[in-house]
Amino acid sequence: MKKVLLYGAGDFGTLVKNMLKYTEYSFAGFISDIVKGEEILGDYQYLLNNFDKREYGLVLTVGYTDLPNRYKLYENILKSGFSLPNIIHSNSRIDDTVNKGKGNIIMASTDIDYNAAISDVSVIWPGVVISHDVQISSNVFLSPNCTVCGYAKIGKNTFLGAGSTIVDRCTVKEDFFIKAGLVFKGH
Repeated sequence: MKKVLLYGAGDFGTLVKNMLKYTEYSFAGFISDIVKGEEILGDYQYLLNNFDKREYGLVLTVGYTDLPNRYKLYENILKSGFSLPNIIHSNSRIDDTVNKGKGNIIMASTDIDYNAAISDVSVIWPGVVISHDVQISSNVFLSPNCTVCGYAKIGKNTFLGAGSTIVDRCTVKEDFFIKAGLVFKGH
């Protein structure tokens, strides 16, 4: 199994740690600039000084409360040279035509259809349906059971609430928040 460090040790990090047992990766520890504790190996600077980039992948497990700042952390990770593997639950269905960037977290019971594209460091929660030819930009959180219909485009740093629906051929602009249960038909 490939070893990964989780950058972010809050509730979301704990959830991803648990999910790793359904992937090809094993948990090596948390990196956190905020939280201290038994499984916290150190902060970001400690990571840079003490871990071999060839031996460990890094998973961004900072939550969605500040998406622009989360994206800055992603940019710093890219500059550091650490790999950002896609963490994909074994119980997800992803068509082999899907273009996946790096650092995405794709949870159980997701369905990603033909010719969809997911950029980098997005989080796709259980039950999400991403239909054909959809484009998901970087750093997008798709909450449980949301549906993105065909040819829709989702902008960077966007949050889609639980059970929301993005109607086909709609574009959701960057830095946008869609409430739970909303049917989005465009701006």
